[in-house]
Amino acid sequence: MTIRSGFFNSVSGDRKYDAGKFAEYFASFIGNGVFPNPSTGLQVAANDDMTITVKAGKAWIKGYILVNDDDYILNLDPADGVLNRIDRIVARYDTVDREIRLEVKKGAFASSPVAPALQRDADAYELALADIAVNKGAISITQASITDLRLNTSLCGIVHGTVDQVDTTTLATQYQTWLTETQTEAETNIDDMMDGLQNVWDTWFATIQGALDGDVAGNLLNLINANTAAIATKAEQSDLANLQGVVAVHLADYAYQVAGGTATALTLTISGALVDGYPMTFIAAADNEAAATTINTKPLYKPNTTDAPNLVTGKAYTVWYDEGDDCFFIKASAEGDATVADVLAGKIFSNGDDTGLVGILALIGTSLVGDVVKGKTFYNTDAKTIQTGTGANAKRIASGTTTATVTAYGSGYKLSYSGLTFKPALVFAFQYSEIYDLTIVSVISPANFAYQMQFNNGAGHIAANYLFFDGGFDLQVNSGGWPYRWVAVEE
Repeated sequence: MTIRSGFFNSVSGDRKYDAGKFAEYFASFIGNGVFPNPSTGLQVAANDDMTITVKAGKAWIKGYILVNDDDYILNLDPADGVLNRIDRIVARYDTVDREIRLEVKKGAFASSPVAPALQRDADAYELALADIAVNKGAISITQASITDLRLNTSLCGIVHGTVDQVDTTTLATQYQTWLTETQTEAETNIDDMMDGLQNVWDTWFATIQGALDGDVAGNLLNLINANTAAIATKAEQSDLANLQGVVAVHLADYAYQVAGGTATALTLTISGALVDGYPMTFIAAADNEAAATTINTKPLYKPNTTDAPNLVTGKAYTVWYDEGDDCFFIKASAEGDATVADVLAGKIFSNGDDTGLVGILALIGTSLVGDVVKGKTFYNTDAKTIQTGTGANAKRIASGTTTATVTAYGSGYKLSYSGLTFKPALVFAFQYSEIYDLTIVSVISPANFAYQMQFNNGAGHIAANYLFFDGGFDLQVNSGGWPYRWVAVEE
């Protein structure tokens, strides 16, 4: 155990004290926190951009003082496009750097973020001045996004003397509980009192009715009844007037307001608290050209996307607030995924993203019914009317080269092919070689043609069963091992 004391005059240098000893001394009777005067001391204020300003003021940490004699600006990192975060502005006493400075402790990205924890150990001690909510997609910070922590005794607090700060949290909770209970009890007592007065009146009135005789009692009863009716009528008129006022307020809510601000930074008047699902309808005052747009600094998206809708001047749009994403979604006026390229030119339609779209699809053709095979149907240029062709049926034609290799028909060879998609009615086949150099477009002599096209089966003709069939043909030729060119025409 070490016992220390001070401070005493030094004799021949035997009493030397460093800054740490003085800080320890001051810390023993001045507690950590910000100085209360002025009330704006070290207050964090928004600049309507991604910076904040720490107002002039003083703080006291572990016997050391921080003096900020003018506005001090700190920069915040850009917001994420999907997740939120909470940054914390702190006064940090750093034992290594031997200073107290103002800085930003950046929070972690999350759907439901929390502020970063304070460091309070041998290396540093931090006081939290404010928390900054940096919502996804934010391009500026407003004062509503800033939570002042200077009066939070566990995170910061006010500079105090030897008596530690009083935690008023429990006291405030007890007061609120008492207020709620007292209010409930008072309302119950008033209801009981009114019931009691009604009973007393009914009892007295029944007695007085019996005490009065004849016309006096009747006249008095008539006066009482008339007065009661008048009172009821007045009450009904008052209720009606109140109801008319309420209706007028609600009717005003249903009037479409014209958006203020700019084409991409809209401002709207909101009645009441902005809660999850809160709807609003407004009229666009300018075209936003589908650029990124905000309503009262909160992003505006198409349904279930992070894309900006296309706003057109003079058109009315309904939006609703999503508390979880802290943004507005435009209400889809129609369902569907058709685009302007899918819809006939000049036709107006709406899809799930926009309204009043004009199609650009142009169906232009030159075919007439006489150009289409008889019995076949097609659509005309408006893509709606079916027409039937009257033209002649086209014959299919196929061609190829096949080598005759199978001996058939006595002394001849068979040229066989079975890959057609139709039954042929006519086949032209001829042999070609380097000797004759015959092609389908060559000018050949009758002698050569006769030599190449002389087919017989010993009886001077080709057997009918081997001529044409569905999908191919068999022809007798007089040379085997030679390629034959052929052309087949549909039956």
